[in-house]
Parts: sequence; structure tokens; C-alpha cells
Amino acid sequence: MTDRASCCKSFVALIAALLLATHSAFAAPPTRAIEGRALDAAPESRVEAAQTIDAAVAAALIGAISTQFGERKVEVKLDRMQVDPANLIDSILSGEGRLRIGDDDDWLPMRFKALYDSRTASVPQQELVLGDDGAGEEIQVGSALGRALQDQATRRVQAEFVQQPVRLRLDRVTRTRVGKRYTRVEGVGAVNFEEGSAPFSVDALYDGKSDAWLRMAYELSTGAERAADAATPAP
Repeated sequence: MTDRASCCKSFVALIAALLLATHSAFAAPPTRAIEGRALDAAPESRVEAAQTIDAAVAAALIGAISTQFGERKVEVKLDRMQVDPANLIDSILSGEGRLRIGDDDDWLPMRFKALYDSRTASVPQQELVLGDDGAGEEIQVGSALGRALQDQATRRVQAEFVQQPVRLRLDRVTRTRVGKRYTRVEGVGAVNFEEGSAPFSVDALYDGKSDAWLRMAYELSTGAERAADAATPAP
């Protein structure tokens, strides 16, 4: 086989692996390390070696996304993934895919951006957006869904800053339908601490059928503080 044919064959295999990558597992505690395994015991070329690395990247990303939903069964399919170098060690992953929660029939569209650490073959940071593009519908902060979001977010922030009282205020809340049973709920406002306040934003997924918050990611926009476990499941 010529070098050109070998390269083409490896490139096709890489694209197929990314398009068909599917992961089904219950998320484990945050300390779990998820790593990809080589497709071949001994790569025959530099192209095949690159394919093995990309498979490991995809596996780590899928695992990181799955852990955002706690012990719920989650399946993830990557439709497109771009890998850009951030430095000599880390890479920036971005792309699109689909996600299914539990035994639901719906595959939810998703967009992602993540940091991949090649030393540990892990994804320590990731941002996940569920649903199609488009602005959400603004709802009253004092509505039942708005109050529930504020209460849930307050408990999450208080759990992070246990040594001081916090008071969270949402100024704007929007909702976006995702699939048949889920609602993406976003809010912006501020968190007041003993020594000042910080802008606050939250992105959550609510299951109206089971009346449960499946995921809640929040950020304190102080430039120095960002919730390290922001993208973890809501209790």
C-alpha cells in the first residue's frame, strides 16, 4: 500500500470514529479519570498514531460531558470536533453533537467547548450548551420557574462558599424548549457577599416531567472566581 493510500485510509477512519463515537455509562465521582484506548496495539504510521490521539481526546470529552449529569445514564454522539492547540500541553476542543438522557427518545442537540490536558488525557474544563441556536423567551423572575432557579442556584453557591453568607439576586430569566420534555433556563444577576458583590450567570436544564434540575452551570464573573464544579448535576 502506498503512503498516499495509507494516509487516506487513516483519515477516513478518523472521521468515522468522530462521527460515530457513542458513550453510554453512569457518571462516576469527579475523581474518575476517563481515558481513550488505542484502536491498534501498534500504529503503523504517523497518521495512525494521530488517529489514536484523537480517539483518546474524543473519549475524554465524552466522559467529561457525561459526568455533568451525575448518576443518570447519558449517551453522547460527536458529530463534529475541532482541535486547536492552546499551548504545548493543552488543546481547545470545540464542535457539535447530540446527547440523550436516560431512556428518552429525544437526542438533544448540543454545542461544546473544552480544554484538553494531554498530560492526564482528561478534560478539566468544559462548556456545554444544549438546544438549538436562538434567543430564549424571557419570563418573570418571580414566576414559579424563576423562583425555583434562584433557590437552586443559591443553594449551589452557598455550598461553595460555606464560610460566609451569600445572597443571590436574579434580574433576568429566560427559558428555551429543548426536546419534548426539557427546558433550558438561564439567569443573570448578582451575588452579594460580606465584602462585596459579583456578577452572576447560570445555565440550567430542567425536566418538567420529573420536576427535577438535571444540570446547573454557573459563573461568578469577578475575573478571579469561577465555579470549579459549575458544570455538575444539580441535586
